[in-house]
Amino acid sequence: MESDFSNENKVIILLVSLPDSYDHLVTTLLHGSTTPILEDVIDSLIEYYHRKKDVSEVHGEDLYLKNQTCHKCHEKGHLRRDCPKN
Repeated sequence: MESDFSNENKVIILLVSLPDSYDHLVTTLLHGSTTPILEDVIDSLIEYYHRKKDVSEVHGEDLYLKNQTCHKCHEKGHLRRDCPKN
């Protein structure tokens, strides 16, 4: 089935439907020298999502470790395997 929407319209529809947390990426993609190809936009969105996910997982681990006590040195903030006194 053929679509009546041009590449540019598909890109704009996709980008304006994203949540506010994607505003920086949307601005970057829309203000480039040319209108991006839909497939490139989708690739950029997937990459951006994975980067955000990786960062949130790291922060989640940091919050977890903040209250953990090392069984070697008995200091808070790390586990025995990561103890600086190893």
